[in-house]
Amino acid sequence: YCYLENFLNKDYYVNLKNNWPPKCFFYEADSPEKNYNFAFRYCVNKEKEVYPKKEMNNIKYFLEHQKFYHDLENSTEFEKLLYGITTNSNYKFYSAATSFAKQGSYLAPHMDSVYSLKSKKMLNMIYFVDGNEDPIKSGGTGIYADPDFEKPLLTPQTLKNSVLIYNSKNKFFHGFDIMKKNSFRHAITFQFLDEQL
Repeated sequence: YCYLENFLNKDYYVNLKNNWPPKCFFYEADSPEKNYNFAFRYCVNKEKEVYPKKEMNNIKYFLEHQKFYHDLENSTEFEKLLYGITTNSNYKFYSAATSFAKQGSYLAPHMDSVYSLKSKKMLNMIYFVDGNEDPIKSGGTGIYADPDFEKPLLTPQTLKNSVLIYNSKNKFFHGFDIMKKNSFRHAITFQFLDEQL
């Protein structure tokens, strides 16, 4: 796992942040572990329709979002970044989802369940687009050695243009505690899969 700040160049980042979709485009999570809202869930898996295609219908109203998703799937820049971190050239874009979290939202500490995938390497990236100044109280997903948020291994220092990257199949916990009053977090989570066995 690792954490990077100033993830996107300034103009790209500002356009994405300033044109964030309104709350009406987000819907409630379908898991009790994740108490926050989602939009634009997308997966390139051709064997199984993970998310209904209609979920992507409204992204056309948000050109900055549409460009970001397009770049994730088609640009080689993200693959080069991951190669620079992992020295593995086999990672390919797999899925993405946009999220909005607010006061009372939480992500219970857990280990990801991606056991159905044959590959042993799935990189999960949480791109923090915007949020309050105190990441820990405002949905800053961190990596922990325990399920009680008492043994942090890595936590974000800012929720503005930073990214947390980790292997979803490694044995550690990640999540964020119940968000405080008047807090918010905008994020885009995306995955790159190593399809080589």
